[in-house]
Amino acid sequence: MKKSSLKNHILFLVKLIIVALILLFAYFKLKNSSDFPELLKLLFEFNSTQISYLILLIILMLANWLLESEKWRFIISKIEKLKPLTALSFVWTGVSIGTLTPNRIGEFVGRVMFLKPENRKRASSLTLIGDLSQLLITIFFGSLAILLLIPYFDKDSNLIFNKSIVYTFIILSFTLSFGVFFSINKIINFFKNRNFKPNWFSKFYDLPIISFKDKLILFSLSLLRYLVFSFQYFVALKIFGIDISFYNCFIASSAMFFASHLLPNIAIVEVGIKISFSILFFGLFTNKISAISIASLLIYIVNILIPIVIGGINILYRRKK
Repeated sequence: MKKSSLKNHILFLVKLIIVALILLFAYFKLKNSSDFPELLKLLFEFNSTQISYLILLIILMLANWLLESEKWRFIISKIEKLKPLTALSFVWTGVSIGTLTPNRIGEFVGRVMFLKPENRKRASSLTLIGDLSQLLITIFFGSLAILLLIPYFDKDSNLIFNKSIVYTFIILSFTLSFGVFFSINKIINFFKNRNFKPNWFSKFYDLPIISFKDKLILFSLSLLRYLVFSFQYFVALKIFGIDISFYNCFIASSAMFFASHLLPNIAIVEVGIKISFSILFFGLFTNKISAISIASLLIYIVNILIPIVIGGINILYRRKK
């Protein structure tokens, strides 16, 4: 057997093992979920309105990930051009690989593994900058949401009525978020000129210039994706009969996203953490705790497990450049 043929067979076997682990992960996530049997039962009892909401939820999932892939494709276009569907498949591959690693750090590997070898290092750094825009959006709305929710935890607090504190916080948070993100080139050059060379930071030194317009586009795509994700929770809660305004849903989901980012993210307990935070924050506006839990599980299945399976298939059949 030729060496190249043997190498291809070994590579395919490794891919097969990885995909098997990913699919096993998805299977056990559902098997170990106490809410899954109830969700499955309810799915078969959906009326036409609930089915319509479910279809909308799936469409929003596609919009969610298309916005993320377009954001990544845009920033990666500085070094390599990708077609929209190719970028989406790479992003979903990253989601699949990320399930096997702490804090989903494997997502970077999954996204760049099919790029040209000479572009993978810089692509990882560009991916981090794209993710930074999403993180800053999460921090901004999440910290504001926590502030607005304080009176719901402390009934004696008058903080929600102190508009000067709220407005001051909004301005400072907004300024800091934009300041850090839109000055990223200056920050990198500052450390570069002072020979700051830790391995984790020095890889940013060879990045292409990211213009103000580029950053504005990244920020806009991140904001739009954030709104889509929040609206998904609104739709999911409606499916299970939870009457909540979009405003209350938005601040509760923002607080949940923010709180989830504060904790170390291990994929095997990720869904449990998000459901717990969902119950904590959405529970401030409804006493239908079981419905919140089931709606959160449905969001996880639609937004994460479906892309995990598709990404796993992509790993198996796509070849590296």
